[in-house]
Amino acid sequence: MVVSDCDEFGVESLAVALINEFFNTCSAIHPDADSLADRVAKGPVSPAGAPSAGYLALVNRLGHDGVVASLGDEGVAFKAKRSGDLKLARAVAHPWLSSGMLSHVGVADSAEGEAVQEANVRLEQMIANGAPQVLVERATDTLSERVQEFYAALITREHLRFESRVLFSGRSVMTPNKHFKHDQIGVPEEMAWALFGPFAARELGSDIEVKKRSKKAAQVLDGLMARMWVVGTRAPALSPTSLMAFHPVRVAGDAIQVPILCSKLMDGDFDGDQMALILPVTEEGQKSAQDHLSIVAHLTRDPSLIGREKVHPMHDAMFGLAHLSMTDAGLKELEKVAGESLTRRGKFLDKKHFIALLERVRAGRGSEAALDLSERLQRKGFEAAQQTGASMGAFLGGSLDLPEPPEGDGVDEWRSYVDEMAAEVSQFNHFEDDEFGVIAMLAECGARGNWEQLRQYVAPHGLVYNAARELTPIRHGWRDGLPVDELLARTVGARMGLASALAEMIEVSRDVAKQSAPSGYGVLSRARRSDNPGVVFARAAMKGEVDLLADAYSRLFVGIVD
Repeated sequence: MVVSDCDEFGVESLAVALINEFFNTCSAIHPDADSLADRVAKGPVSPAGAPSAGYLALVNRLGHDGVVASLGDEGVAFKAKRSGDLKLARAVAHPWLSSGMLSHVGVADSAEGEAVQEANVRLEQMIANGAPQVLVERATDTLSERVQEFYAALITREHLRFESRVLFSGRSVMTPNKHFKHDQIGVPEEMAWALFGPFAARELGSDIEVKKRSKKAAQVLDGLMARMWVVGTRAPALSPTSLMAFHPVRVAGDAIQVPILCSKLMDGDFDGDQMALILPVTEEGQKSAQDHLSIVAHLTRDPSLIGREKVHPMHDAMFGLAHLSMTDAGLKELEKVAGESLTRRGKFLDKKHFIALLERVRAGRGSEAALDLSERLQRKGFEAAQQTGASMGAFLGGSLDLPEPPEGDGVDEWRSYVDEMAAEVSQFNHFEDDEFGVIAMLAECGARGNWEQLRQYVAPHGLVYNAARELTPIRHGWRDGLPVDELLARTVGARMGLASALAEMIEVSRDVAKQSAPSGYGVLSRARRSDNPGVVFARAAMKGEVDLLADAYSRLFVGIVD
């Protein structure tokens, strides 16, 4: 798991205790990482304190450059010492200090470090053998280049981020589960035993039953899983709801099963998306997961999630609710579920009705009540949709009386024709029609699609730009099929759409980077802003500077939780 900057989510929303949990207590590079599972099995584990695993790794890297970082009561003090034990055959320019020269290098165990040693040995041999000066100079330049490359890899921005493998975590493909409550998530059998086995061993007083996976151990495992929280995340994590906490449930198979109500919050569309699960092992981490990352906590903190269409019944469930509400008997069923009277503004209730209903319930009875109602409506919607037996037929839209398309290629005539078709299709309201009624209701109730897409199903698509950037008419719709020349013409628009989507993704990435830009003027903050952090540390060491750790990110990176 990677979090580039805790400010990207807001320290409070992501929960300080969880950041420390994931990147310190459960970090795979923590000095005590190998014993974590055994400690969990023996009893409660306390959160790790300062210095953190990431900070220790940074200090080790800085040492190869002759920078000493010492954590004390006032903060992190930096000072300089001789760079390392490898004496260079000839001094070279310091990669980070323009006025300095390097006579020694603390070579790390890396490809770049090995390249420095090889270049240094070659230069030593040339000098010892009395090689021509021109060859010695070339070898010196090569050594200088290898030192530059070594320093460039020694300290990068990535070494100042919360980035490490997290113990007590797993990853798999996510699939939907319509039966789960909003605070439940299905954990595959093997993953469940791996993550929660040490906790079961603690409760049983031994790991013997757990290793055998006995019936008794399984009962204990399922019981404690129901009480605990696990954090799920689907990359890229671009919003607070990309990280959510659930009560885990052991399930068969290899996929992580996600409640449908949470799928849009996590931007999951179940087309092979992968999801990571991370288990907080401390009591503090468990409490933070519940208080900050449960769906109830998210909705309480941000009630606009309802209005932004994140937690209402969607797709088939919304269609089922709309279809059910068309009759008085069905409307009464929905009123019984909702606990209040409902009024149609047209032939049926649509997405806006249910969003308004959920907003009223949340405002009056709280987030938990709104989520419970959304789940009940979702179940009722799925049930109603299944009972309709609705589907799209091969002659979709055959009952529509659409105007004949123009015979020629005149641009103005085709534009007028497309507007006529759009008006004709958008006025359709015979939702009982077996052919076009189903797909029309999907668009009108807000379950899926829109009227423009519906028009393209049943009627000629109209004008598009071809590869020559000329407007050309598409005389067919999806129902009848497009010939090769029309498909090729449409490809241009598809490519432009992909380019537009890519540009939007780049813009989003820039916005995220801008919002998560490091603040503060301490050494660590300045280094995180720098394209070459090593320069910042080298200059701080030369001045004997002390980082007072005034910003939250720097304190957390060092391992100070307050």
